[in-house]
Amino acid sequence: MFIIILASRLQVESLMLNSINTPEANQMSVYNNYETIIENLPDMDMLIKKLMSKDADIAKQFMRSCEVYRTAMNILGENNTLSYFLLTIAIECLSNKIMPNDGSCDRFVEFILKYLPDKSSLSSESDWREFLKEIYYNHRSGFTHGGKDIPNAVLLADRLNRTYVKNVIDGKEVRTPGLKWFESVVRQTLVGFLNSTDNDTGKIIDYFKEFSLESGRINIRAKVPLKANQFVTTKDVDLD
Repeated sequence: MFIIILASRLQVESLMLNSINTPEANQMSVYNNYETIIENLPDMDMLIKKLMSKDADIAKQFMRSCEVYRTAMNILGENNTLSYFLLTIAIECLSNKIMPNDGSCDRFVEFILKYLPDKSSLSSESDWREFLKEIYYNHRSGFTHGGKDIPNAVLLADRLNRTYVKNVIDGKEVRTPGLKWFESVVRQTLVGFLNSTDNDTGKIIDYFKEFSLESGRINIRAKVPLKANQFVTTKDVDLD
């Protein structure tokens, strides 16, 4: 609330209640594995060519998914509820545009099942569907429509490096997936989608250049006809 009122940014360094640090204040160490030295890079040139081989709308949505994923990773350990939500949106950027199913949840589930290359972390397709629907309805929609935080069991699963932990919510036993597990699913699915493209189509378009020219551009009307190489000021355009 204070951030909205003061129109400012706030970085929480620690939280303390009755002289005790709350779990949220020291949970960053759970995600230290994301801070590492990258020694071997994949074939980035090949992956970029695959992206450039896609249709423009799909390529733009993929890049938007990457941006949402990056934001989710930046707040990992600081706001896990929002991070969980954004990871779901990173998939929806593409699933809502590509998958033919009617409901958004169905498209979300089917997209992951189609493009995730390694499904060995769960034992069956029914398990996958159950977990993904749990994420979509309880973590994504619960946050969007009810302002609900993700269960504390998510952090416990991440501390133990488990896919999930069983816990009781509203008198019902559920299996709550960890955030680190879900991040891995989202990342592998997006890379799997990119790798599904055949880059030997002969159609290579520099989308980075094309999309960058769209960023920060405003289309406005001139009050009077303009000539080539004419210096234009705000007096010459219609801003009202």
